[in-house]
Amino acid sequence: MAILAVYSQATDLRLALFYQDLLISTQFSFHDPNCSRLAASILEWAAVNSQAGHHPALIVTAGSVFHAAPAGFYLLDDLFFKNLHLHKEADQAALIAARVLANRLEIPAYAIDPFIEGVLPQALVSGTPHLQRDLKGDYFVFKYLAKMESDRKKIDLQTSRFIIAVLNQELQIGAVVGGKVLDLCNSRDEGPFSWQQSGGLPFGPLLELSSSLGCRKKTQRLLSEQSGIRGYLGIKDPGQLFNSADSQTELIREAFAYQISKEIGAYGAALKGDLNGIVLAGELTQEQSLVTMLRKRIGFLGQLSVYPGNQAFPALLSAGKRIQAGAERIRSWEGA
Repeated sequence: MAILAVYSQATDLRLALFYQDLLISTQFSFHDPNCSRLAASILEWAAVNSQAGHHPALIVTAGSVFHAAPAGFYLLDDLFFKNLHLHKEADQAALIAARVLANRLEIPAYAIDPFIEGVLPQALVSGTPHLQRDLKGDYFVFKYLAKMESDRKKIDLQTSRFIIAVLNQELQIGAVVGGKVLDLCNSRDEGPFSWQQSGGLPFGPLLELSSSLGCRKKTQRLLSEQSGIRGYLGIKDPGQLFNSADSQTELIREAFAYQISKEIGAYGAALKGDLNGIVLAGELTQEQSLVTMLRKRIGFLGQLSVYPGNQAFPALLSAGKRIQAGAERIRSWEGA
């Protein structure tokens, strides 16, 4: 039977069907994962692409919820969503979409490492007692890459120390020690700008911008959907960024690599220079010129390993296979 993976990134909901060695993927733009029209479109896509007699048997997804709970695989049942309702700050889109689809298909859905756990207490300090750093991210991808790289290097995961940069439409960069994410930044509100997100911004001008727009929603949309590379250059294809000789494109290309390198360097300092290597992963690492630019700036920190392409689906597929094989304990979220 097939596995259906659901994964959200920026304003896209990405899906993949896995059966044996076959992977079929797609993506949908969304603003409301509860939307019945969205669910109907996804189900139609799944029906068309399911192999004969091999419809989805389970759904795997992930999310980011600040809650002290063990890492692991959690059943998306009524209790899970009753507790999730108390965590308004959580990344819920993929979790909600997975549950809607599971109910329609009458199959179970599971969340892979949905809780933010193991981060350094000092990493949560923002600089004002009125705010806490967000630290949302695809923890399951970071853990998957740390395990893959530890196995490749033949080192013990429990003693491993990596800086991992996941460079997709959204950028996530973090420090992973002993297989746990100690700290990370996400381009939706910190660190380097990404394809359409602004990353960290100067405080005073940001307040002025928000005031001039006169609406919080307009400001959020501008910074999360109309900024970054797309905002500067208006392009949609990464090849246009990395192959153009235009002076403005060259400036933004150099700034992009510069900001990513600066963030990786900061995590190198946070780990006191003691690391087993740097892992670059994601769709943008398929652009060899970007990898070369980064290598020139950060190569002194340690050996670079590259995992091209979006690693969320391989991570979710690995988890789904373990669930199908009965190799994982399935947990229940028993308290909010």
